[in-house]
Amino acid sequence: MVRLFRIALVSAFCLAAQFAQSKAKTDTLYSAAGDRVVIRYEIQRSGDAVKVQFDRPKKMLGKANAGKYRKLDRLALVFFDRIGGYEEIQFVGDEMPKAFMIPHNVSFSSSEEGYYFFYDSDSPPVLSMTMKDSEGFRLQVPLYLAYQENKRKFRLIAYCGDLLIEDSRKPASIQDGGQTLSMKQNSVTVEVEADNGEMTKVLDCIHNIERVLPLQKSYPLSEGLEDDIRLLRKWQYDIKDGNLKRRVAETLDAYEQKKQDLIHAAEMLRQEEARNQQQEAERLEREQKKEQEALLVAQQQEQEKSRKRTVWMTIGGILLAILAFVGNQVLQNLRSKKSQMSVIQMQTDIARRAEQEAKRRAQSAIRSQTRKVVNIGEQKAKNAVKKVGKNVSKKNKTKKFSI
Repeated sequence: MVRLFRIALVSAFCLAAQFAQSKAKTDTLYSAAGDRVVIRYEIQRSGDAVKVQFDRPKKMLGKANAGKYRKLDRLALVFFDRIGGYEEIQFVGDEMPKAFMIPHNVSFSSSEEGYYFFYDSDSPPVLSMTMKDSEGFRLQVPLYLAYQENKRKFRLIAYCGDLLIEDSRKPASIQDGGQTLSMKQNSVTVEVEADNGEMTKVLDCIHNIERVLPLQKSYPLSEGLEDDIRLLRKWQYDIKDGNLKRRVAETLDAYEQKKQDLIHAAEMLRQEEARNQQQEAERLEREQKKEQEALLVAQQQEQEKSRKRTVWMTIGGILLAILAFVGNQVLQNLRSKKSQMSVIQMQTDIARRAEQEAKRRAQSAIRSQTRKVVNIGEQKAKNAVKKVGKNVSKKNKTKKFSI
């Protein structure tokens, strides 16, 4: 009786310790740019329920990012449980986010958002899972540093590597009085040990898919991955073990989810490119419309200027015609007056010339008469002198002179 009570007591303590176990661990991760993240988490188990409780991380930027991102209150740590399909916010940047893979023996419901943020002010996230109490698990969670550019836009500035969250469980045993109480191993291990041929190929194929699947960045996926998926789909109906069959289904589901996420991401990228092209076309159309409007305004202004020039030229022509008419009338009056003055001047000149001609003729007549009188006088004088001379000569001829 005492022995049974002792066994029950030890079993109760072991089970209590197993059902309410807590493990804390701190890891330091680095990015290629020298950024450092120190993160502490605690694994809490209670029966089949498992919680991974995170603490607030410490984030230190390297030299490359410290100069670019100075507002540290906008800096956050983030990881993802799915790729794409984020409704509330947008992730941009050179880093392509990767979601953490769910182990085959873990039941986990993805979050509605698809991402988990670590802020300095808010409570850190908690991962809740379900698995058999006797099983361990291993999570590789890719962590990223994100910088909040605006309310709905985050830029992934650095990939800090994978945070390894691991809880290894071995079959518990309690010895008392030479008796051993052992817990059963999971059925997958038993089946693999029983049939180490076909099952090993299936597990190797699953492990290869789990290794390659997070590395896929775009659709279509790599040919090697597609070949493994075809093999796994071919084998899935021949597998008898329930757990392994479930793991194959989960692997194929993860592949399909990844495929759909990449297709969705490609479609989103295509839509983004189409949207950018449309925006660029709309921008070019707006610029062309502005140029046309500016050209139309310039043409209208030029037409208005031309119309104003035409109006002013018409007004100027009219004024010029009026001035020409008035000037012509003035010139005609001036010419008429000038003609009248010319006639008067001509008449005056004629009268003056007639007067002068009369004076000249009178003077000529006077001079002619005077000359005639003088000539007559002179002739008379000459005649008188000649007559006297002749008389003297006659007297001299009558007298004789002797010397």
